[in-house]
Amino acid sequence: MKSSCYNFFLSQKEHIICFNAFSLNFFYILPEKEKTVKDILDNPDIYKDKIPVFYKKLKDGNFVVDDDVYEPDLVLQKYNERVHNKHYKLVILPTLQCNFRCWYCIQRHVLGKMDGDMLHRIYRHIEYMIVKEGIESLDIEWFGGEPFLYFSEIIKPVSDYAKEFCGKYNIPFSSSATTNGFLITPEVVKQLQEYNFKGFQITLDGDREHHNQTRKSKKASSFDVILNNINCICTQLDCSITLRINYDDKNLNPEKIIAQVNEIISPNLRDKIRFIFRKVWQVDFVHEERQKLTAATSIIQKTGYTGNSDLIKDFVPCYASRKYYNTISFDGKVHKCTAKDNLHKDSLGHLDENGIIQWHVKDFETVYYKPLFENEKCLQCKYLPICMGPCPKRLENNGLKTPDFICHRGKINGFEFEDSMLNYCRSVK
Repeated sequence: MKSSCYNFFLSQKEHIICFNAFSLNFFYILPEKEKTVKDILDNPDIYKDKIPVFYKKLKDGNFVVDDDVYEPDLVLQKYNERVHNKHYKLVILPTLQCNFRCWYCIQRHVLGKMDGDMLHRIYRHIEYMIVKEGIESLDIEWFGGEPFLYFSEIIKPVSDYAKEFCGKYNIPFSSSATTNGFLITPEVVKQLQEYNFKGFQITLDGDREHHNQTRKSKKASSFDVILNNINCICTQLDCSITLRINYDDKNLNPEKIIAQVNEIISPNLRDKIRFIFRKVWQVDFVHEERQKLTAATSIIQKTGYTGNSDLIKDFVPCYASRKYYNTISFDGKVHKCTAKDNLHKDSLGHLDENGIIQWHVKDFETVYYKPLFENEKCLQCKYLPICMGPCPKRLENNGLKTPDFICHRGKINGFEFEDSMLNYCRSVK
């Protein structure tokens, strides 16, 4: 046996955390035991019979592996399993229009909404994926634009059809949404109970003052309206909320933001809410960003919200990397990555009249789902299982040709990877 190349020793006040990036297993030791544990990991066969219980823990947790194991092959195996599993996430954009005009938004709010013909193509697509592709579950995520602009016209009929057809074939059906949350009123929430909504990503723009300057509403504080709607969602639905805080160089004040959120969100609902902080792409530098984000993590945990970690935990670098993940826009254009401003124009494919996706590139699946981490630097990197290499967006931007290598340099979303490992350990403590 030998020590895994994905082991880390992380300092946390009075403890050291031994963490394995492949299995995500970890355990705590006292600082004075660090040298001993490292020696055990470096020489596991010597200690096998001396400490059999601890040895088994190390083996089961992937801290030690067989001598002939090449661990990047294990990562590749997990990648292929996850990328090709048949749990289908279908993202639908009823429109690219929105009820707000956030200055940083990457979407161009072109006019248009999904018409009757496209609705029927969606129905045929659901049928095709269940009957012909044999998907094992269906989760429809509503995206945009603001999808709830057309709740009655589009979300309800598609959800009704999907629910009925999935039931006919005994396929689990669920729903989710990425939304600004302003239009999800208590009346809408009551109707959402029909469609097994399991998750929402809802955004705020800093504290109340900054948020209301960005998302202007004539009738009321949009900050308060959105958070009151979240209260209602968490009360009425068995779901989780990802509360995304978009920040720039002016509004990153976690203590104030969380305090204002606490004014509205009921304490008994906070375990359903997960905070994430994301810098808007137009801003390169935020003063004391890492310190503020680290402080935010501590405040979030102390006030009862679900902890967050930016580690990749399923060996998939991005949602777009999954074979059974597609985005269909209101006009029938099909995309993988949604984090781009040209959803109204460029596309990788289209939905035909039979509900089948026609890709515009020959051998699309062979090209798109090839792992981008199969390069010398990624394969030798100990962060590989929690990073998984280049983003597929770069593949798209490079005309579906393997892009030049660019490394995260040990950082993700403002955090060092070691910070994210610590946050993960705290979140599952």
